[in-house]
Amino acid sequence: MGAISSDGHGTKEGECILCMTCQKVCPENSITFGMKQPAEQRYAIDLSKRAFLVTGLTGGVMAPLLKLNYTKSVNKGKASIIRPPGAVDEEEFLALCIRCGECMKVCKTNGLHPTLLESGIEGLWTPKLIPRIGYCDYGCVLCTRVCPSGAIRRLDLEEKREIALGKARIDHNRCIPWVGYARLPELEKRWQDFNCGVCEEVCPVPTKAIHFNTYVDAQQREIRRPFVREDICTGCGFCEKVCPVLGISAIVVEGIQPQTKIRSPKENLISNNFLSEVIGEWKRVSGPNTYEGKEKLYEYIDGGAEPYLSYSFIRVSNAEYLKEADKKVLVDIWEFDSSDDAFGVFTKDRAGADINLGNGSALFQNYLCLWSGTFFIKIEPREGDILPEEVIFIGKSIVDLMPYKKVSLPTIMNYLPGQYLLRESPRFFHKKIILDNIYISDNFIEENVFCFSEKTDAVVAEYRPNINSEPLKLMIVRYPDGDTARRAFDGVVKLWRLWGEKELSEGMIHTFQDKALRYTSCMQKTNILGMTFLSPGKDDAETLLKLIAEKL
Repeated sequence: MGAISSDGHGTKEGECILCMTCQKVCPENSITFGMKQPAEQRYAIDLSKRAFLVTGLTGGVMAPLLKLNYTKSVNKGKASIIRPPGAVDEEEFLALCIRCGECMKVCKTNGLHPTLLESGIEGLWTPKLIPRIGYCDYGCVLCTRVCPSGAIRRLDLEEKREIALGKARIDHNRCIPWVGYARLPELEKRWQDFNCGVCEEVCPVPTKAIHFNTYVDAQQREIRRPFVREDICTGCGFCEKVCPVLGISAIVVEGIQPQTKIRSPKENLISNNFLSEVIGEWKRVSGPNTYEGKEKLYEYIDGGAEPYLSYSFIRVSNAEYLKEADKKVLVDIWEFDSSDDAFGVFTKDRAGADINLGNGSALFQNYLCLWSGTFFIKIEPREGDILPEEVIFIGKSIVDLMPYKKVSLPTIMNYLPGQYLLRESPRFFHKKIILDNIYISDNFIEENVFCFSEKTDAVVAEYRPNINSEPLKLMIVRYPDGDTARRAFDGVVKLWRLWGEKELSEGMIHTFQDKALRYTSCMQKTNILGMTFLSPGKDDAETLLKLIAEKL
């Protein structure tokens, strides 16, 4: 504020805002604040009696006028002012902002400028962003660091990137592609010049807040019409800054007060970004179609939605691709709330051999399943003689577009013994509906005796101790607490007894033998339930459970 004199021995009372920053940084702790400033350190304010009276009368006359705002009244209370990132609510902002100009000084793009009457007389000289002059840099938080009054909150970079200062709006009467679309019937050779995409190119949001809606006419002329994804637009103004239209930009950012938080990347509809218009020689001929939430999924696969909803389903997007006029494939990209659940769906649907693609892959003839982070990808042939190499190419192209993130298998997978394990057999899940589709007994289990819920993690895997026999199945369930695990164990033992199977209990392991001389063993330790099913030998069944107990 320039309140401290150059020699450091005096303070201008009228300039000091009592931010106490000088006290914080003083290495000798020699700065104190009191009710009254020492006389020898005080700069006198030369204010005559006449000046005092004139100032007081002027202030009294002006006070009622401060709330007048012609701009806002003309726009029915919706004057568009883009405040700096982290600005508090407008009314509080006007009260806290001391018009020091520090935020404007440090703005890297020179985008912050003082307002005149846009926010009324009371908002005079407060900062606003003018995108046509300078945008809000996606990697900059300087203005949030220098505000001395708290009108602009201090933000970390990641927090700043999740705040929307405003929302971009496209004027179809000025936007080059939209004008080209309207005039396409009369355009001849120069129609390609109307495919401007500058705003989409510069958008700094990782998943792009500006996308294209492509129109193709009977002459196969394509016009890429831009549109704004408002849910993830941060209102930085970069698009408005670079718009090549002369004068007023064809895309304009309108301010938001109070500033809002954009949808996090986890909530973003990013599946569409991976379903490109062209993948090598494959051209998208339909879609992408997106089904978000429970009700929409029922529209997509009515009757088959429940297994997917047992995981943390967010949305699924699909599109069809055509090659050489007679080859067609369908690509599904499923998005889940966690990589564990995406892995679970992958284990539910996979078939075939691993081809070392993404975080997990399975190729069966010309069907391909992939797991990549929070996404599950399925590529199915629809028409024509499609080669395995072709679906592998499509799958790799999609995975390469996805942000790389090292992920781990669900923790419960670590409890699986490695010996005799059939590598592609584990299925990870939470709810009973998945187990209902896995053969573990000749008797159907109607009740939820295993106490499955959203809070349980479970895995079923196959083991073949004897190469000449059918594999046995091992299930491990992890519960949120030991009481639930014990209740599930008691329910299982009670049910198997009800079936009249022969019980061979030994220590902490309960073993039952059915009429076909196959063994089922059950063990509970802490919050873990372990079970083996359909084992031809008693020792094999119990050995696997003992190995789990050792891991615990």
